Amino acid sequence: MIFGRVKPLDAILAAAEGKSLHRTLGAFQLTLFGIGSVIGTGIFVLTAAGAQKAGPGLMLAFAIAGAICIVAALC
Repeated sequence: MIFGRVKPLDAILAAAEGKSLHRTLGAFQLTLFGIGSVIGTGIFVLTAAGAQKAGPGLMLAFAIAGAICIVAALC
């Protein structure tokens, strides 16, 4: 029965000693990751604030901003 097998703790510890995690992200990548996280969070937080002020016009504002972003991406 495959579900009844248990690996001994000594075998698990021996296999774990040979492996270690290596740092692959540098300072530049971590900085960009942090900036992306801040911008991503700001999008969701500011959407709620914009919805309170603009109301239903927010959807039109997003459509216009999206069209501008598409044109900018194609240039």
